[in-house]
Amino acid sequence: MAKHLVSPIVYMGSKRRLMEQLMDEFPGDIDTFYDVFGGSGTVALNAPSQHVLLNEFNTPVYQMHEYFIHTPFIEIQQDMQDLVVKYGDGKKLTEQQFKDLRDIYNKPQPEDRDVKILHLLVYFSFQKMFLD
Repeated sequence: MAKHLVSPIVYMGSKRRLMEQLMDEFPGDIDTFYDVFGGSGTVALNAPSQHVLLNEFNTPVYQMHEYFIHTPFIEIQQDMQDLVVKYGDGKKLTEQQFKDLRDIYNKPQPEDRDVKILHLLVYFSFQKMFLD
């Protein structure tokens, strides 16, 4: 099985399980890869190209991509740990803490929502791959 990068944005529809098959279909001389349905970004992360343009219509998902692109990994880790301390028990969120945090994220106007909280919610919603 070929090794490939996995996006920190995990949700239904991700192509992460198809990457080995997809990688075999890419030509080897791509200058610019256009990912017109960016989603989690897994395909764009693994495109064998010099440049990548990722299109994403869903604003919160786009904001998560921007956060990951422009924030050093160590800072993302610290952000997540700080939020788990603030809203959880320092290591995890209980079901009620998760629901409370979800309500906090959903209360403000969409333009005021904190992408860091969204990332933590996604993390605890799916596989919890990044803080373990």
